[in-house]
Amino acid sequence: MTDQNLISLLETNPEEGVKTVLCLYGKAIKTICSNILRGASEEDIEEAMADAVAAIWQSGRRFQSGRGCSFKSYCYGITRKKALNKRKQLLMNMEIVPLEENMLSDSDNLLDEYEKKEQKEILHAVIKELGEPWRIVFILRYFFFYSVKEIAEEISVPEKKVENTLHRGKKLLKAELMKRGFVQ
Repeated sequence: MTDQNLISLLETNPEEGVKTVLCLYGKAIKTICSNILRGASEEDIEEAMADAVAAIWQSGRRFQSGRGCSFKSYCYGITRKKALNKRKQLLMNMEIVPLEENMLSDSDNLLDEYEKKEQKEILHAVIKELGEPWRIVFILRYFFFYSVKEIAEEISVPEKKVENTLHRGKKLLKAELMKRGFVQ
């Protein structure tokens, strides 16, 4: 089925068009959502998939095949954006950032465990002090490994502002750790 035929089907018979989109691209849409929302509930992944398919259906007529990309790529781009939006929404709803369980090792040394727990608490406090939306910038960069460009696009600010915020956040974190005797 050609891109134009699929777009026409989405417009004239939305139910069949959506079924066809899911038949052709459903596995890839699920994979994209699952990878971006790794660690999220199955319900959240399915919600992102549903948002993506709805957006594909609603914006199908805006697709222009002469711009050098296929409808398939267009669908994957929409899916990625919807999954990233869902991840952002999930992050914003978190009261405190859960750190990896492996951050606390199964050490026999009680002092090491205490220091790590203390560092974790300081890290949480400093991240909370950053406030919105800069807390999100710090989390996206250092916990989800987003590039500066991706963060800037995600929160609609210039890249330089993201870089400055990250720099200030690192300085604040270092100062707090030094003040409490964890870094020299």
